[in-house]
Amino acid sequence: MKNMLFPLLVLFCVSLLGMTSMAVRGEEVIPKQVVVPDSVKLIVSDDNKVRVENVLPGTVMEVFSCIGIKVASFSVHSSDTIIRLSLPRGYYFCRVGPFVRKIVIL
Repeated sequence: MKNMLFPLLVLFCVSLLGMTSMAVRGEEVIPKQVVVPDSVKLIVSDDNKVRVENVLPGTVMEVFSCIGIKVASFSVHSSDTIIRLSLPRGYYFCRVGPFVRKIVIL
């Protein structure tokens, strides 16, 4: 009985500290890989390329116009990816998972 309560107690205490994404295997607690939104970077170059850094592979990047119309969608295959956007000049919003940033295409 004690062997079952210890992992649950650890998981409960850790969740109180704000670390809510955990996996339990046997008696050890293993933190899952979590992307902190402030760590995701979008860098726009002059030739309409967007460099996406610090994201989990398989994450979807969506591009929206200023009025909220989705104009593009891409799957990010590595944690550091360059995506070419074929969009006219203007302001756009990029959503990478829960992370949203405004970008400007010149």
